This record gives sequence, structure tokens and C-alpha cells, in this order.
Amino acid sequence: MENRSFFTWNCVISGYVYRGLFDEALNLLDQIKEEALKPDLVTYNILVSGYSTLGCVMEALAMIRQMKISGLTPNVVSWTALISGCTQNGYYKDALKYSIETQKVGIKPNSATLASLL
Repeated sequence: MENRSFFTWNCVISGYVYRGLFDEALNLLDQIKEEALKPDLVTYNILVSGYSTLGCVMEALAMIRQMKISGLTPNVVSWTALISGCTQNGYYKDALKYSIETQKVGIKPNSATLASLL
């Protein structure tokens, strides 16, 4: 692509994640960094959501940690994706644990977060 933007990067990463091709998605994340671009919150949220949906909670949590290392602050969408993935895959205690952690750092749950917990 001649003109690369975060929108185009995120679309391609999202396609890989949707197909479960996380290695390819992570390779693109590395390419973004090699081009001296900083992945944005949406990029990381796509990966958190994908990993969480497939029950790869530790990998999703690693993406949240990587967000923080990159200087980004995980938002309610980030945490809700993780919490939702936990509940969808039977990790109910983890979902409650992450819900409590998010509230401790000042992130208020939204309706999607609460629906996931219920």
C-alpha cells in the first residue's frame, strides 16, 4: 500500500484476528513499529478482543500490558473485551477479578461490561 494509515493497518489486523491468524496479526503489529509508527488503542483492542473471544485470556492480558508499556491507557473497551472473553469461555472468577481491577484504577464499567458479568 502506498498510503498506510492506522485505519488500513487495523482493518488488515482485524481480518487476521477474525480468521484466528494471530501470528500474522502480530507480525503486522511489528511492521507498524518498524515504520516508526505507534500502534493505537484500537489496534490493541482488536487483538485483546480476538484473543479473549478464543479463550486465550493470558494472551489478551499480555496485549493490555503491552498497551501500558507503549504508553497507552487501556480503556473500558479494552477491559470489557477481556472480561467478555473470560465469561464466554467459562473463566468467571477471572472476569470478576479483572472487573474489580478496572474499577480500582478508575475505569467505570459500561452496559456491555455489566452484561458480560451477568
